[in-house]
Amino acid sequence: MVRNSLSWERQEWLKRGENWQNVTMPSMGHCVVENQNETGDTFSGKVTESSIENDILKVTFDSNGFISSIFDN
Repeated sequence: MVRNSLSWERQEWLKRGENWQNVTMPSMGHCVVENQNETGDTFSGKVTESSIENDILKVTFDSNGFISSIFDN
């Protein structure tokens, strides 16, 4: 279960094992996150402390968390 304490609907990526899952939560509410198979809305790219990469893009972040580069794979 995931809780949203904000007063607006929120959409976030959650890490589930080795994959990432996109979850939408209602304002001031919660939702149950089901186990999802390989065909769902998941992200299976490479994530490090300073970058996120998939087969389309590599996004690099500086030490403050700001985007420092976007590379089109």
